[in-house]
Amino acid sequence: MASESTESKELPKTLKSLQPIPGERTLPLAALPGSLRKLLEETPRKEWYQIKAVRATFSETTELALILNALEYLRKVTPEKLLRRVTEGVVEERAFYGAYREIRDQIRALREKCEALGVLSGIEVKAWGETRGRKRKSTPNGKPESLRPAS
Repeated sequence: MASESTESKELPKTLKSLQPIPGERTLPLAALPGSLRKLLEETPRKEWYQIKAVRATFSETTELALILNALEYLRKVTPEKLLRRVTEGVVEERAFYGAYREIRDQIRALREKCEALGVLSGIEVKAWGETRGRKRKSTPNGKPESLRPAS
């Protein structure tokens, strides 16, 4: 007769505290990956809504996520420095505007290539929806339904 394992099937005490609370949509900070935890610690809580998560499964996705961090930094730092260099005559004004315009053009080109790939695959890419916010249903008289329930 095989003896049953005497080990408890419960989680160790340290892991129990990391489990989400039933009914809550929260997780302890310690349960998150180190890079995300660092980002949250460096970002004021009132700005957390601006954080967008990317689950990278392909090397291209990872590369784009790294580029996003660099772009964010450059957009914060370079305008002031570039303007100073333009006023000093080190950089031409059209080079200043051209650099930003080229970044926007490349982003637009990548978007178009992604949409073309979707068309070739026969799928609709819904990542760039033009509508924002909650959609409202139309009522029988043609007017959109109110977002707030009638009291």
